[in-house]
Amino acid sequence: MQQNISAGKDEVYKEPTTDVEALTLALYLAITASTDEKSQQTMEIVHTLAERMSETEIAYAKTQTQKLMEKLMDQIKQSKTHG
Repeated sequence: MQQNISAGKDEVYKEPTTDVEALTLALYLAITASTDEKSQQTMEIVHTLAERMSETEIAYAKTQTQKLMEKLMDQIKQSKTHG
């Protein structure tokens, strides 16, 4: 899976081409949504996607989302120390 989502000034977005990529993106967007309402709307998409996926695929998407969140946190930490 290509991880082309990046937080911060160099944000990049690539349209998902698989259900796992779509679920990873949806989870990421739900976590980083600017409001609870947007997060809930995105979680509806998460549930719809997850219904048609295996537990292994869901677990992999969760792992990929965790990696994206760790990358986001690293970028935030770096921006605070350099900015």
